[in-house]
Amino acid sequence: MSLLSGVEDQLRPLRSFLFPQRVYLQLEDQAITAMALQAGRVTWLERVPLPLSLCKAGEPRRLDALADLIGDLLVERGFSGASVAATLPSEAAQVRLVRWSSGRLPADPELLLARYQRTLRLPALWHDLDLFHRDLPGDPAASLVAAVPTALLESWISVFSLAAVRLERLESVQLCLCRALQPLLAEAPVENGLTFVLQLEAWGSALLVIEDGWPVFQRQLASSQDPGALMADLRDCRDFLQQLWPDRPGPPLLLLHGADLVTADETAALGAALGWPCQRLDAFERGWLRNGIPAGEDPPVAGALLALWGLAMVEKGP
Repeated sequence: MSLLSGVEDQLRPLRSFLFPQRVYLQLEDQAITAMALQAGRVTWLERVPLPLSLCKAGEPRRLDALADLIGDLLVERGFSGASVAATLPSEAAQVRLVRWSSGRLPADPELLLARYQRTLRLPALWHDLDLFHRDLPGDPAASLVAAVPTALLESWISVFSLAAVRLERLESVQLCLCRALQPLLAEAPVENGLTFVLQLEAWGSALLVIEDGWPVFQRQLASSQDPGALMADLRDCRDFLQQLWPDRPGPPLLLLHGADLVTADETAALGAALGWPCQRLDAFERGWLRNGIPAGEDPPVAGALLALWGLAMVEKGP
């Protein structure tokens, strides 16, 4: 047995090189959700709750403890040596949609973004921010800008370095959600162009409002366990946005996802109470992903897959 174990240890680096594994992580203050895929099938999906002291407002507070947790999790689940792509917590990045007045992408967009940092209402001084911009498909005169405080970004990179994990990509969760929804919204465009994407969690809900496929507004709302307060928060957001866009025809579309995803009947009741069309987003029900987890193991947290699916779509290709 010891001889075979030694051979296995020697073969493991070669196997990792020849058949590289990829793990997708959604980082949040309260939990880390991990997913692995094989030929479009989810072979691992797990949500690990975090103690309150480890991460706050999207910033890792105890880097060593987070590194130990992530490193041990990957080793114990058989993903030692895997590369990782991860979403930053929603509060870690501020996202802005910038439409260039010149009608085309400027030669030095970063310089202009720095000049208009206050106009963009970004939460820190320019020298404390890392700004990333991505041109929008079909609209060369616009960019999606994600701003992350440099110290926060470096802290998350340090977490993965301490965990001895190969980090390939960090993305804003807002961008991943938009990417995941682009095919759905392209097939059935919303009449007034606004989509409310509501992540339902026991610890609190997160709202992202998408205009014509791109994020324009986000807010933390009440827990899914307090439906009365959550409904009041949603109505406040609805009234606020109606003041911003008073002439838009028809209602917005409300899309629900998250680990506390409600039933189809509860989804219909929520939509009726708001007067909006309302849909559940379960990646398995929609056919975006297939369940490859063996029968008898814990059922996957299907409602928590939306951001991870958007993260994985980069490798999926067109």
